[in-house]
Amino acid sequence: MKTRRPTNPRSETTQPPSGRQRGVQRNGPGNAAAQDALQGQAAEATEANTGWFGAMGSTLSELFHLMGGGEGRDLSREGTITDPRGKGAVTVASAIEEARAADGSFAAFLMQRYGFQPRIDEHRAPDTDTLRVMVPGLNTPEPEASRRTALYADVQGQPMMHLHNGTYLDTQLPAPDQLDYASAALTRIGVQETELMRQLEALLSGALSGAEPSDVHAILYSDSTIGGTRAIANFRANEIRRRIAALPPSRRRSAREDVTAEVDALLREHLFVELHGNATGDLPAGPRYMVWTDTEDQMTHTELPWGGQLGRDGQNRDSDADAVYVDYDGPFSGGDAHNLAAGGIHVVRATLEANGVQTTEALWEKARRGEEIVVPEGVKGDVSELWDPANAPR
Repeated sequence: MKTRRPTNPRSETTQPPSGRQRGVQRNGPGNAAAQDALQGQAAEATEANTGWFGAMGSTLSELFHLMGGGEGRDLSREGTITDPRGKGAVTVASAIEEARAADGSFAAFLMQRYGFQPRIDEHRAPDTDTLRVMVPGLNTPEPEASRRTALYADVQGQPMMHLHNGTYLDTQLPAPDQLDYASAALTRIGVQETELMRQLEALLSGALSGAEPSDVHAILYSDSTIGGTRAIANFRANEIRRRIAALPPSRRRSAREDVTAEVDALLREHLFVELHGNATGDLPAGPRYMVWTDTEDQMTHTELPWGGQLGRDGQNRDSDADAVYVDYDGPFSGGDAHNLAAGGIHVVRATLEANGVQTTEALWEKARRGEEIVVPEGVKGDVSELWDPANAPR
């Protein structure tokens, strides 16, 4: 039941209904009065009781707060862009509007205005006219989430825009970390659409649907590989539908195959998707993919009860995706094998250097030419970023 409401003057004034708000009715004075009464009862219960009933009252109060938009909670920032200057939340719609109103390149404007710029000169890659967006995983509220995006920009040597993935961690609900996992599971099986999905799809539409599409590099980590790939699939389906609807009715059925090929060609040329610590079962047709997987990352390798495993790697490839798989032995074990900041991003840097390329896209192109990809062993990583210091090598 993640929700997001604008929290700053740059935000939209209206939002489409959220799949995570299904069943919630906000309109009508009767419903509003009932909610007010229940919220009052919950608040009284919280104040008067310290036991089970008091905890239930606190939970009800928090649920009503989230249903009303969750102001002040990290969930209210889901699907927003973090402004590197003040770290505030900027809506995708307002960023797109700014870019379209500016002179010059759509992608270049967004990267200059909202991209975290690389600060390590020796890692810096050549400038490209590409919209590069990093989307983080679970359990990572702001400002920590965008701090990591800035770190990835430093290590990869390219500017990155941060599209936020909200978390329950700062709510007053029981087991908020597990609520994040439950929400991810619902997204994976298609029960809900998330604000993150909708806003990433809007960003893709803004970049790819015009007469001159921009190149997009989407970097998806952990939970965002689930919602991110679903957003790509939604964009692909909607773009096919939009193009077919623009044709005369007599041509729509016969043109479907050609239109699908056109959209897939658009995605292949302009959308490069990089996945880390992935937990997605399907890579939509169309884009180019580079899939990085630590061989000990249990998030990707968890076996599913109905067969198969949670994510994709070199031994569990997607049958219809144009993907290059890079499996590696990372520097850490346990849960930190899933830790991109501590291990994975440093393996990426070492792999780029070992192969004489400056970007992951150039590495993908090298693999597609049939050239061998050297994956270094013994990368040290960064122990200061470990979630569990016990995972540090001894």
